[in-house]
Amino acid sequence: MWCHDVGAMKLERTQIYLPSGTRRRLGKDAAERGVSMTAFLREVVEEHYARRSAPASSSFDGLIGCVDDAPASDVSRDGDTYRDTALDERLRKKLGTPKRPTRRTQRPA
Repeated sequence: MWCHDVGAMKLERTQIYLPSGTRRRLGKDAAERGVSMTAFLREVVEEHYARRSAPASSSFDGLIGCVDDAPASDVSRDGDTYRDTALDERLRKKLGTPKRPTRRTQRPA
C-alpha cells in the first residue's frame, strides 16, 4: 500500500475504474476549478460524506414561523367542515356510496 502525508492528512492510494464519459466530465470539472482531478475527486467524496453525516432537517422545520403574520383564513374558521367534507369524500370513494350533503357552518354576520 502506498501512503502519502499532506499536512495533517494521511492519504492512501486508491485506484478506481470510471466510464470514459464520467472520467472526461471529472477532468473538465477539475480543470474549471483549477485543481487536479485527484484534489477535485477528494473534495467531492468529502462533501458526500459531510452531507450524509449532517443531521437531516425535517420538512416540519421549514414550516416553523412561516405563517406568523398571515391573517386567519376560512380554513381556521371552518376547519371542522373541511375535515368532515374530506372524510366524507374519502369514505364515498372507498365505499362507492352516493355523495351526501355536507354540513356548512354559519359565518357570523
